[in-house]
Amino acid sequence: MKNFNDRVAVRLTKLVGSMWMAYAFTLLALAGLPSALHPGGEGLVAWVAQTFLQLVLLSVIMVGQDVQAQATEARDRETHDTVMTELRLFKAQHKELAEDHKALKEVLKLLVTEKVVAEDGAKVAQQKGTAKRSEVR
Repeated sequence: MKNFNDRVAVRLTKLVGSMWMAYAFTLLALAGLPSALHPGGEGLVAWVAQTFLQLVLLSVIMVGQDVQAQATEARDRETHDTVMTELRLFKAQHKELAEDHKALKEVLKLLVTEKVVAEDGAKVAQQKGTAKRSEVR
């Protein structure tokens, strides 16, 4: 039952919230204007407030809200697309940085290894130099 009610409500809202319905309500309201202007009629102010505004502006406001909603949806889609593009770029950058980080770690590991080997070589050379000096004495 809820789905039926929802469908009816959506269809009626689309029907009443159309510019064609606003034009029809304008004609209906204008049809009642002559009687409002006759002596003993409701009067112009009452006619405008009670008939014209209620009939016509209801549809116009609904159309305006629909136009605004469409514009908002378009902006939301554009924002979503932009954010998703940025996300893809950030992921690609992150992947590149991770690869660079891994390569730098390997280079650092090699440098540390070479430094240790060089330091060990220098110690060995120093020890040999010290040993040769002791032999010479």
